[in-house]
Amino acid sequence: MPVVPLLCLAALVGSAARATAQEHLLWFQQPATTLIETIMLGNGRLGAAHFGVVGNERFALNEDSIWAGSPYDPANTGCSAFLGQAREIVNGGSWQEAQQFLNAHCMGTPESQAAYQTAGSLLLNVSVSANSITNYRRQLDLNTAVMTMAYTQDDVDYTREAFVSFPAQVIVVHLSASQPGRHFLNASLISPMPNNVTRATANNIISLTAGNSPGGGGPSPQT
Repeated sequence: MPVVPLLCLAALVGSAARATAQEHLLWFQQPATTLIETIMLGNGRLGAAHFGVVGNERFALNEDSIWAGSPYDPANTGCSAFLGQAREIVNGGSWQEAQQFLNAHCMGTPESQAAYQTAGSLLLNVSVSANSITNYRRQLDLNTAVMTMAYTQDDVDYTREAFVSFPAQVIVVHLSASQPGRHFLNASLISPMPNNVTRATANNIISLTAGNSPGGGGPSPQT
């Protein structure tokens, strides 16, 4: 009777699939208190670090073009004129002299890299009751790159989901509850950059404009 071995094989395969799915979850049972404890989401250009505080949610944001100073080209276009002399020094065995010569004539300008800057933070101030919160969990599915945070309060199950889309180039945050009309929140954007201005429109759009910070030897900052 070949049915029994086939059924056993199917059961084993099913168990293995469930175990593999569980192993691809990065999960926590408490909110993050430092950046290293956050769940990091990103698509290579946009990034968001999720802290998971129930009443005062925060997503620290990144965008790859935000650097200290203004755009600049550090290439040293005059270096080629000194390459012949540098080769002669190297061929003569004077390694230290060659290094000093190249440092003097072929380094980029400025030599140091400008500092990477944060894009600010998305804050969600969520109304919560004084009753205790249970079943708290936040996790990152490594197969789908979707962050899910869940908790229960006053017999209502709350869920927050977030992911970063590469095709759409957006950060998506979705809040839901097991009962309708249970979410009351204020959303805001903040930035540590100077001269930042936040605007809210009638279309539920919040915009943030700010100047960047100097640093790294780059040119003066621009807004």
